Amino acid sequence: MIKLKRKNSSEQGFSLLELMIVIILLGVLASLITNTFVNSLKKSRDARRKADIKEIKNAIEMFYADNNFYPTPTYLNFGSSFEYNGKVYMKKLPQDVSSNCSYKYVLDNEGEFYLLSTIENTQDESPGVSQNGYYVIGSSSTKYDCSKSGASSSCLCKFYDGSPNAELTPAGN
Repeated sequence: MIKLKRKNSSEQGFSLLELMIVIILLGVLASLITNTFVNSLKKSRDARRKADIKEIKNAIEMFYADNNFYPTPTYLNFGSSFEYNGKVYMKKLPQDVSSNCSYKYVLDNEGEFYLLSTIENTQDESPGVSQNGYYVIGSSSTKYDCSKSGASSSCLCKFYDGSPNAELTPAGN
């Protein structure tokens, strides 16, 4: 028969140092996982914004094909339907996924339109993205703001798409 040897009470369990090392390692792993998850959420919301802008742009181009002019900003109320002369171009214009930000529609004096939105992912360098934002047409210092009216924080417009000849000036560093 095999006899089990009992350890002294001083040899039982883990030392405080071993426990602290395990707790620190778990904390580092948790922070890495959380950071990756948060970045994935930002990228997901940005992809949604870009898809929304593309859908709105297509609706505006259909409007132009029917009417030979782009709609004025009063026709585009995000969250409402987009229709003109009885024709529905979008049942409901999408709204930004953030509670503080909104899409922006701008029509310049040359008849070109611009759709702008914010971007959360600071590493995004895809076409149409300027991490420093875009200057308001005719300005070299004022940037477009995509904040909802009455929002507590500011949302800089960092992404745009628009009519074929539309071109905005990216803000410098």
